[in-house]
Amino acid sequence: AGRTEHEPRVSVPEDHGRRERARPRAPRDVRVGPARDRIHQGDAVEAGAAVMETEGPELVAAVAMAEAALTQRQQEVDVAEKLFKSGNTAELQLIGQRAALAAAEAQLSQAKARADQLTVRAPFAGVLDTVDVELGEWVQTGTPVATLLSLDPIVIRAEISELDVGNVKVGDTAALRLVDGTEMKGT
Repeated sequence: AGRTEHEPRVSVPEDHGRRERARPRAPRDVRVGPARDRIHQGDAVEAGAAVMETEGPELVAAVAMAEAALTQRQQEVDVAEKLFKSGNTAELQLIGQRAALAAAEAQLSQAKARADQLTVRAPFAGVLDTVDVELGEWVQTGTPVATLLSLDPIVIRAEISELDVGNVKVGDTAALRLVDGTEMKGT
């Protein structure tokens, strides 16, 4: 008399646990950049960690241009301060140079904020369940690019064979193997 066994199916219900789809925030269509090679299904991800980079060479160039402008404005302020101390320039010109420096700092902050939108970050710590895009693929803003699962708590629903129901009771310990190979136990 043989016994037929099957592997129990385990799923995480949509209404339990935390599951979130990562989406690009850049205000236009973007292309998945080289950082995509660093993440894989099953990878553990810390909250705030870069999950994916999208390409945006014009935004990166805007940061470089803003940095150059800031350097130039800082040098102009240094020269204006020296001239003012020696009595060779008016205070109004020094004030104007300082205002231009402050404006350059603000432009750099804006450029960095826009460039930061190219990075899709994990909103919480978890495990990457799926990565839905490939390197070089074009995606629209709001298109899901990855699914991140929270591991605190993990709610599991499993089906058990009729033959095994008598061997299982509420509160029994169960073993679980995650996609990354991590083994966990719980009740």
